[in-house]
Amino acid sequence: MTRSRLALALALAVLAATASRALAQDAEARAFVVRVVDAINSKSIESRRALLHPKSLPCATTAADSFYVWMVTRQFKDTIPADYTWKLTAVPPTEALMLSDKFDYPVRPTHTLQLDFNLGPTRSKTMVLQLVHEGSRWFEMTACPKPETIAEARAARQAEAKRVERAQALVAAMSPELTGQLLELLRAGRRLDASKHYQAASGEDTTTAMDVLERLAPR
Repeated sequence: MTRSRLALALALAVLAATASRALAQDAEARAFVVRVVDAINSKSIESRRALLHPKSLPCATTAADSFYVWMVTRQFKDTIPADYTWKLTAVPPTEALMLSDKFDYPVRPTHTLQLDFNLGPTRSKTMVLQLVHEGSRWFEMTACPKPETIAEARAARQAEAKRVERAQALVAAMSPELTGQLLELLRAGRRLDASKHYQAASGEDTTTAMDVLERLAPR
């Protein structure tokens, strides 16, 4: 074999090995994303914690009023459909971490995972999670909220509870005629029109209208 042919053969072997490693890494990433989605759809706190990097576990306390439970419970609100799309983005080692003024990071994330999915004809959602890739393993990463962040979250929970309570009262007091009109719009996938119709009929703002529709939709 001539020297040029030998060099070409070596180059092709390196390319083949690189492509093989890339395919393996892609398969590992894909499998982990499936586990993440399955854990979210299970609505199980422990299933989510099982995906965490060991250094993140102290940040993921399971007390009923903990920040971690509040955060993942909000993520559990919607079931991710089978046709979701996902994207992994590497986090450069020198890049400032998200919300580092509000959270302490027990381990530096290496990637962000973006999940995009539709919840209906007029509703879509994007969820962004932080991941750590070590060797051949993937982990989810959660940071530890600072004391002021915990206080802000507690206030947000209290405000949200009041909004839900008021929305439930508004639904209970709604006339059968208006209820029927809104349900008809919701069944037709016209959520925005339903919100505008409720606002016009009730004089409530957009936020309250969406809260009411959230309570009304399960009916």
